Amino acid sequence: MLSCSGLLIDVSHQMNLSRDNIGNLAKYVPPTIANGKVYMASFSSNVCVYGLLGGGTIANGTYKVINRNSGLVLDVDHQSTTNGSPLQQWIYNNGGNQHWAVTNIGGNQYRIVGVQSGRTLEVPGSSTANGTFLDILDWNNGANQKWTITPTSGGYNSVVNVNSGKSMEVFGGLGATTNGAPVDQWSGTQFNQQWSFQAP
Repeated sequence: MLSCSGLLIDVSHQMNLSRDNIGNLAKYVPPTIANGKVYMASFSSNVCVYGLLGGGTIANGTYKVINRNSGLVLDVDHQSTTNGSPLQQWIYNNGGNQHWAVTNIGGNQYRIVGVQSGRTLEVPGSSTANGTFLDILDWNNGANQKWTITPTSGGYNSVVNVNSGKSMEVFGGLGATTNGAPVDQWSGTQFNQQWSFQAP
């Protein structure tokens, strides 16, 4: 992501060339890092700032979803593709059960779909209770299958279910750092409840 002239933009896609173009870069001028951003001088009378887009939105695309506390990724248990298959965290092995298609459906709400299964991340039974384990199911447009994604810090985000208002987390708190720990919903924004969306 890039910002020139104070406007945060996405240069990974060059959606608007007149706005997104960096211009002539200044050779031999090192970038400056401050406040979680990278500042870069340009010969085009711009100071370009690399960082997150304003609003913290996640671009539509396919991601591995990494837990801040454990460093492990969101994974469908046993690579299952059936409705009701539970979620866990696991070391990244580039499996299709660890890749997630994220789509903005409006209003900072997202649908998160397992690439291998084609099924949607959800809170089963539209539960609002802490400790409800998450699974995958065919898309039915329910609020329990919709998520808000909000930046916290350090490139991580809280992923909150629209129906319950609870955060997706690795069950077991900050001690849950092992393969196979289940994924549930719970109130709060601790490190086990924060996630990074990265290209697989």
